[in-house]
Amino acid sequence: MESRKIKNAKQKISNRRKSAIKRLFLVTLTVLITLSGSIFWAEAETVPMDFPRLAKVGPIHEDNGYPVWYKDSKGTRLQLCLDVNDPLCALDPAEIPNPAAPISLKNGNFPVEAFYQLASSTIDLPNGGRAVATFALEAAWANEIAQDGDQIVFGRVRLRVDGLVTGKEYTITHPYGVDKFVAVEEDEDTPTVGEVRFVEDIGISGGFEAAKKSRIGTFLEWDKGAPEGYIGDPNVDHKITGGINNQNMFKIEGPGIGKGAPVANQCPVKSDNCIQTDLFSLMGKKATTAGVDIARATYSRTTDGGTIDVFASTEEEKAQTIEVKGVGIDPVVMEGSSGQYFTRVAFSGTTPNITVTNTSDNPDSVKTITPVDKITATATYEVNSKTLVITAASSDQVASPILTVSGFKQTVPQEGLTMKNPSYVPPNITVTSSKNGTVTVPVTITDVPVAPAPVANAGTEQTVQPGSDVTLQGANTGGEVTSILWEQVSPVAPKVELTGANTLNPTFKAPAEGGEFLFKLTLTGPAGTSMSTVKVIVTSPEPDPDPIPDPVPTPVANAGADQSVKQNTVVTLDGSTSTDATTYTWKQTGGTNVTLNLTNPAKPTFTAPKKMENLTFELTAIGAEGKKSTDEVTISTQPDKLTVTTAEYRKIGKRWTINGTSDIFGPGVKVSIYIGDAVPANLLTSVNVNNRGAFTFTTINSAKSIVQGGTLTLVSTSGGKLTNVAVTVK
Repeated sequence: MESRKIKNAKQKISNRRKSAIKRLFLVTLTVLITLSGSIFWAEAETVPMDFPRLAKVGPIHEDNGYPVWYKDSKGTRLQLCLDVNDPLCALDPAEIPNPAAPISLKNGNFPVEAFYQLASSTIDLPNGGRAVATFALEAAWANEIAQDGDQIVFGRVRLRVDGLVTGKEYTITHPYGVDKFVAVEEDEDTPTVGEVRFVEDIGISGGFEAAKKSRIGTFLEWDKGAPEGYIGDPNVDHKITGGINNQNMFKIEGPGIGKGAPVANQCPVKSDNCIQTDLFSLMGKKATTAGVDIARATYSRTTDGGTIDVFASTEEEKAQTIEVKGVGIDPVVMEGSSGQYFTRVAFSGTTPNITVTNTSDNPDSVKTITPVDKITATATYEVNSKTLVITAASSDQVASPILTVSGFKQTVPQEGLTMKNPSYVPPNITVTSSKNGTVTVPVTITDVPVAPAPVANAGTEQTVQPGSDVTLQGANTGGEVTSILWEQVSPVAPKVELTGANTLNPTFKAPAEGGEFLFKLTLTGPAGTSMSTVKVIVTSPEPDPDPIPDPVPTPVANAGADQSVKQNTVVTLDGSTSTDATTYTWKQTGGTNVTLNLTNPAKPTFTAPKKMENLTFELTAIGAEGKKSTDEVTISTQPDKLTVTTAEYRKIGKRWTINGTSDIFGPGVKVSIYIGDAVPANLLTSVNVNNRGAFTFTTINSAKSIVQGGTLTLVSTSGGKLTNVAVTVK
C-alpha cells in the first residue's frame, strides 16, 4: 500500500505543474523502435541544407546509464532535467513511481521518458484546425520499461497539421529545416479535409552516438532573458534563437492556410496562403557537471608487485580534477588535459577495484571498475603452408591466466598456438583472458613463395673413341638443387669411373671395350627430385695383338669432393669412385664428433651438427694383396638464416616484444640479441629456438631500452647473424 505521505506529495506536485505539463504534452511522444534507427510516419520532401550536428556525447551517468550531457554544434551542453520539483523541467509526476523519492534507476524510481531538450510550438488555424510542432532530444527505453540496458536517446522532429485540403502541397519551415508534404485524407467521412502527420526519430538504434545523426544539432534558446542555467521556461511561450539559417519560427505555406489569421500569426508578407508563429514552449537544463568515464583500467603484476594503468575521459573545455583510489591505494590525481586523463598506481596482493571520481563536479561524479589484465597477441597466416600461428601473453605473470582464442575456442600455450589447415581464416583474432582482459589483432597474411623443383637434363647423346676422355653435359633448368648424382645404369660391366659424379659435368675415360653406356643424372632440391638419362656410344676398338697382363693394381682412394651442407641434415660421404678398392674404412680427423652410418661403407652417412664448422674425414681404400691408398674430404656446415618478424619496444611498461625464426630448428640453437653492435655490454637477452624454428622474447620493466631509430643485432649459435634490425618504439 502506498503511504498517505507519498499520495499527498504526488497530488501537491501534480496540481502545481498541471498547466505546464499540459502544454508540453499536447502530443504523446510514443517511442517506436525500428531496425533502421529512424521513423518517418508521413512522406516528406526535406529541403537539402547543411544541417549542424550534435558535437559530442558526454560520459555515462553512474545511476541512470544515460549520457550526463550532449553538446551541440555551438558548444552548449544540456543534461536531463530530472527534478520533479523544478517547474522548469518537463517531468510529469504521474510517470514517476514515487515522485516524493529521489529519482534513481537503480532504486526503480525513474520515468519512462526524459528530455535534454523539449520544444513545441502551436498555431490555432482560422478554419478550426491546429498545427503542432515538436523538437526534442529525448531519453527513453527500447521496450518502454525503465530497465538498465534498454536506454536509448534520439532526436525527434514531429509535425502535425489538420484542417488542410486533401491532395494539396504544404511547406513547413521550422528551426530544424524545411519540409514539404502533400496532405492526405484525415477522415473517410470528410474526404476533402486533409492532414499532415510526420514524425522523424533518429538515433533509436546504434547507441548514444546515433542521435548525432538527427536534425537536433543545435539547441534552441530564448532570444533573451532565459532563466539562469536553462535555455527557457516551458511555462512561457517565447521567441527563440538557434534555428538553422535563422529559421526561428513555425511557418506553414499552402492554399488558404492563413486566410483570416490574426495579426500575430500573419507572415511578414501577408498572404492567405501563409501562417506562422515565432513563439515556442522551450525546456532544457544546462549541464552543471562534466561527469567521468573510465576508458580502460588494465593491470600488470609479477611476484614483486603490480601496477594499474587507468584511462579516463570527461568534458574537454576546462580542466577537471580526476582522482583514482582503491583498497590499499591512496587517492591519486590523474594527469591530462582536453578531457583525457591517465595515471598509473601501484598495488600489492590481490588486484583491487578502482574508483575514479571527478571531484570538480558537485556532486562528485563517480565510476567504479574492476581492472583486467592486458593482453598482447600476434596472429599470422602463412598461405602456402595453410598454417595459422597465434601468440599471446598476459600482463599477469602471477596467476598465468588461461588465454582463449574466440571463435576457435582453443587456448594459447606459452609457446604459441599453431593451427594447420584451420576451418577458416578470420580477418582479426580476439584473445580473451580468464582474468577478463581481451585484445583483437589483425591476422597478418604471409606468402612464402614455393620454390620450383629442379629439372634435370643429362645432355645430348655422344659417340666417342675407346680411351678418350668423356665429359657428360648435365644441366638444371629448374629450381634450387641441394644434391647432384650421376650413375651408370648400363651395362653392368664394364663400369666406368666417374670423376665428379656429384657435379653437373663429371668425366670418365671411355673403356677399351666398345658398346652403349647409359648414364642417369639425379637432381634433388627442397621442392623435389628430377632425373634424366643420356647415352654414350663407345666405338669398338681394334684388337690388341699382344695383350700385356695387368700387374696387381694399387687402389686409388677418392673421398669425393668437398661439400658445403646445411646444419642438422643428413650428409653422404662418397668413396665409391675409388679404384681397385675392395674395402673402405673412414676416420674423422677434425670437427665435432659425429656418428657414421656404415651400412654402405663406400657411402657412409651422418647428421651435420647444429653449428658452423669444418669437419674432415679420411678414407682408406684397400685393394688386392693389402695394397691401400688414402684421401681426405672436408664437409663445411653453412650458417643458419635468421629472420625477425616483430621487434617492438614500448616505453610504457618498458616492454620488449621480439619474434623471429631460424631455418635451423631447436633444441640446441640459441639466438643472442644485442642493442646495437654484438658486444657483451650490449646484450639484451639470449633465447632458445624451438622445434618449429621460432624464437620469442617478451618482457616488461626491462632494464635495457632503445631510442627511436635504434637497431638490433642477432647472433645465432649456428653461425647466423642479422644486423641493423629496425625496432618499433612506442
